[in-house]
Amino acid sequence: MKPSLVRPPLAALALAGLWLGFQRKSISAVESETTLLRQHVDAAKTPSSGEDDRSLSGARIRAKQAKGLAAIDWKDSASKMSTNQGMMPDMRAMMEIQRKLMAMSATEMSAALDEIAALELDTQERALLESMLFGVLAEKDPQLVLERYLDKIGVTQDLMSWQLASAFQQWLGKDSAAAIAWFDARIAEGKFESKSLDGKSQGRLQFEAALVSSLLASDPAAAAKRIASLPENQRRDLFEQGMLINVRPGSEKAFADLVREHVPEGKRGLVFTNATNMMIHQGGYEKVGAYLDNIKATAAERKAVATHTASTKLQLLAH
Repeated sequence: MKPSLVRPPLAALALAGLWLGFQRKSISAVESETTLLRQHVDAAKTPSSGEDDRSLSGARIRAKQAKGLAAIDWKDSASKMSTNQGMMPDMRAMMEIQRKLMAMSATEMSAALDEIAALELDTQERALLESMLFGVLAEKDPQLVLERYLDKIGVTQDLMSWQLASAFQQWLGKDSAAAIAWFDARIAEGKFESKSLDGKSQGRLQFEAALVSSLLASDPAAAAKRIASLPENQRRDLFEQGMLINVRPGSEKAFADLVREHVPEGKRGLVFTNATNMMIHQGGYEKVGAYLDNIKATAAERKAVATHTASTKLQLLAH
């Protein structure tokens, strides 16, 4: 049975977004803990001098294994994570679930998603659980995520839509050739065809943005070809995608060259403004000046960015 994905309310999206941020920051630490746990488990299973390890330390390790890898009560977990009735989610419980998820295989997590799909949960609880598993599963096996939710690409316009493109971006980082081949094959099959009246495929734009962003750092010429393959009326829309305007260090000049090639002159300032806005959130205002110097920004481009930056500062001071 495939999971029934529903559009979560804004509160759920906000919490899920915070949870994804927490996942990315803590995932390496959790992986290290999981590796150590499995090493202890293996050591506990291995007889010492031909005898079972019945020592107190061995018993504690086995108890920790049983607790760490025990089945997760998804309904109880959903209740602890929920923000219904104005209650704050139980962050300690969420961290414990995260640790258990990291100890699961991709196949086990896929089965868990099937289990969650069969439970009677409200909209917010189901969305939070699925988002939580989705983030970890995408780290483990992004291709599995994309294959599992292939029919959702371009259909949902909420957190799931972003997560699918993010999973593709992670796959690009692991095996770009395989990821690109998969993407092009799905395009040929019509999986990314537009379902809107304007003929634009939001799903494809998100995936193309992830791909172009990846190529900018290694092969700017290939990135330019990807953009040129899009219908002309969609090329400018590509530069509104967060995964592209979140410019990777080292690809600033290549990004600026593409903007100047494909975005009308009167609209370029807005694109650069959006890109520098991401930089402000990630590293402060001091990065903006260096970026504008690096891309040899024109007077008009500098004016647009400066106007927006000043406005942002005033808004922050007002609060």
